[in-house]
Amino acid sequence: MNKFFITGIPRSGTTVLTKTLSKLDNVYVYKNNNEFFEPFGQGSTKQYLDPYQPLIEAEEQCNSKYFGFKCFIGDTVDIKKLNQELGYKPFVIIRKDIWKAVFSHYVAKTASFRENIDIFDRSSTLHPNKDIINNTNELRPGEANFLKLSYFKTLKICYDFETQWKNIDIIYFEDLIKPNASFDCLNEYFGQKIIFNLDYDDSHEINSYILNWSTSVLNALSNDLINTAVIPDNCPDYIKESMYKFIK
Repeated sequence: MNKFFITGIPRSGTTVLTKTLSKLDNVYVYKNNNEFFEPFGQGSTKQYLDPYQPLIEAEEQCNSKYFGFKCFIGDTVDIKKLNQELGYKPFVIIRKDIWKAVFSHYVAKTASFRENIDIFDRSSTLHPNKDIINNTNELRPGEANFLKLSYFKTLKICYDFETQWKNIDIIYFEDLIKPNASFDCLNEYFGQKIIFNLDYDDSHEINSYILNWSTSVLNALSNDLINTAVIPDNCPDYIKESMYKFIK
């Protein structure tokens, strides 16, 4: 049996990739009643102190040629252990525009509690219309700090996957949403050509996420990040470009 897991950063296409794979013949995607295919996530209905016992049980019950699931850094399973000790093949999805991933994740999480909307339905236009925020002092308590910490965490995850991991395949969200997208790493592993046509409009998103955030607020957040984050020389260009996205 071939074992794999889908990982990367939230709001970068991990769920749509996992759902696509789950529809292939002879592929079993373990989700344990989790609608986002993340059986060991922090929001799962069951939280395991030892997640490897139910994982092994699920493997033993699988009759398909391929067995896999979705997970993120911070879930109860250790993705390095999955790869290095348990023989799982990692497929990593990264969104190069890190700010979009961070704001999308933030908006989806807050909207799901605030407005009772499906976070995958028109998720690029979830941000509510409010008065323009012109100063960081106008943000809700802890909001700016939450976003900065979330951005740096995402930055760190991208950097580690790009520079610290070996023998992994990285798929970029920006490529995934192109018409007739297909990836050799997936086609070769699953022994068939997999084509994606997500019909996803990425051009307007950033305005929707930050509709009520002025350029001065985004500039202040970015400057704070640049002054605190120490970026090594081997950092990929897209990470550097994302950090300076709102610098005027």
